[in-house]
Amino acid sequence: MALSETAISIIGRHHAEIFDLYGNPFGPYGHVHVAAHQHAALNPQPLPPALRSGIAAAFELVEVARFQHLVRGQVSIEVSDYCGNEVHPPIPVPPGGGPQPDPWADYHLGLAFALELTAHAWEHTELADSVEKVHAVALEEATRRFAQG
Repeated sequence: MALSETAISIIGRHHAEIFDLYGNPFGPYGHVHVAAHQHAALNPQPLPPALRSGIAAAFELVEVARFQHLVRGQVSIEVSDYCGNEVHPPIPVPPGGGPQPDPWADYHLGLAFALELTAHAWEHTELADSVEKVHAVALEEATRRFAQG
């Protein structure tokens, strides 16, 4: 699964700071030779807490899929445990408030984004169909919630 243009466009519109992870030459992970006074002008922002929670939940889901693949055990993934309207994620999501009143939009976006980034780790497992379904629902839910405002 390649990183979808939909996820990238949603992230770029709502959290441009995510691109610092992809070699932004002026971000904390890029390497650019600039004058010392230019470094002081940079202000990389941390990722929102709900986005980080979604990413962490995706990493947990990937570990479940990889572990099941290694031990050949019986595991099932419930989409509602990770995304949708009635979410009960394994990673706590901070309450709403502040500039982003709906933390679930960021949570779903982080979940979809991290599942796309880690597709190489789970697409060969027996749970790939379930993880793909979680990804699809998370991407739809993020799009819907951001459209609502």
